[in-house]
Amino acid sequence: TLGSNHLNGSIPSNIFNMSSLTYLSLEHNSLSGFLPLHIGLENLQELYLLENKLCGNIPSSLSNASKLNYVDLKFNKFDGVIPCSLGNLRYLQCLDVAFNNLTTDASTIELSFLSSLNYLQISGNPMHGSLPISIGNMSNLEQFMADECKIDGKIPSEIGNLSNLFALSLYHNDLSGTIPTTISNLQSLQYLRLGNNQLQGTIIDELCAINRLSELVITENKQISGMIPTCFGNLTSLRKLYLNSNRLNKVSSSLWSLRDILELNLSDNALTGFLPLDVGNLKAVIFLDLSKNQISGSIP
Repeated sequence: TLGSNHLNGSIPSNIFNMSSLTYLSLEHNSLSGFLPLHIGLENLQELYLLENKLCGNIPSSLSNASKLNYVDLKFNKFDGVIPCSLGNLRYLQCLDVAFNNLTTDASTIELSFLSSLNYLQISGNPMHGSLPISIGNMSNLEQFMADECKIDGKIPSEIGNLSNLFALSLYHNDLSGTIPTTISNLQSLQYLRLGNNQLQGTIIDELCAINRLSELVITENKQISGMIPTCFGNLTSLRKLYLNSNRLNKVSSSLWSLRDILELNLSDNALTGFLPLDVGNLKAVIFLDLSKNQISGSIP
């Protein structure tokens, strides 16, 4: 490991032919240039090149490192597409390519060839495509992070097939349509972020079926309106709820029964009426924002 130094220049190509190497860490430096077209790290298990200035394509020959289980390339300048050959890495569990310049060569972002993954992070890449139906085939996925990727189209209902999903973040994209009701199948989900999109419809009751949900962020979707579902009072694991900057017009009294919630933001909506005395039930809350609404009357 040579991480967190002041190294610069290109990575010597002979490093990528060290067949006995099992762990390579060069993160947090100022390394630049391209990765070699031929990579022969047959025994490599973990590769950390994050936070450098590396550029060019991710070489398809990375699949020669057949024992890889962890690859972290985030915060570089890689471009092109995620090579399909990575699907041959049957031990690969984690792939992090966030904040590069990766794109897709079709109208949909094909990811299902990475079916072995538990963790996939593609945030901060200009993908300019939609999520494919085939995403439902990634049954091992536990965390999928795709913030700020310019993803458009609808959230496919097949996302409900990802029964092992622990965290799903699609924040700050161009998603449209409604929240799919199949999301209720994600019984392991604890972290859900769908903010800053163009979603429409209502905050669906099916979210209440996700008993383990701890953090829910559905902010800045100006076409989401209606009532915050009554059943939200049953989400006793909820610690952070951000529903600000929508067009919600009513809060069910059951929401004030969430005694363990820590952060609640309902600002910049169309809420009306009085604040009930039940607000005082939020004994654990450390952040409460109800600003920019049409709430009237006195503060209880």
